[in-house]
Amino acid sequence: MNNSNAVQERICFSGSFSELISELLKNVPKDTDIPDAFVHAIRRAYVEIKGDCELLDELETRLANVIENTSPNDVFTTMLQSIAADSEKCSVSIMWDTIGITIRDPSSGKRIHITIHGAPLETILIVKKICGQNIRERTTSE
Repeated sequence: MNNSNAVQERICFSGSFSELISELLKNVPKDTDIPDAFVHAIRRAYVEIKGDCELLDELETRLANVIENTSPNDVFTTMLQSIAADSEKCSVSIMWDTIGITIRDPSSGKRIHITIHGAPLETILIVKKICGQNIRERTTSE
């Protein structure tokens, strides 16, 4: 079935969670503290990011600016909160060990969708809590 109106999503990243974290945190100190809940996820989870790859580059730059002066103990949590704050939609599937985060730039309309496969339960629950808080805060402030 060919739908000429369908937009083809480009794959911006496809690889292990550890590769993605290394890319996002490349300019932070090596002694950055990673919460125990994410250590296992970093070792085993697989990440796919699709959409407008320019937005991923912009997100990487924003994250670098946000965590630049953050203490090593808070870098990872700050990064997660920043991604959640930018998210338009978060979904988690405990049954399928999957996390989905959609980020859309309201001014340009650019959008990316991050899917993390094989995430441990503890990681899924933390992401669900962080995303839920940010979405509720945006809803009540609008």
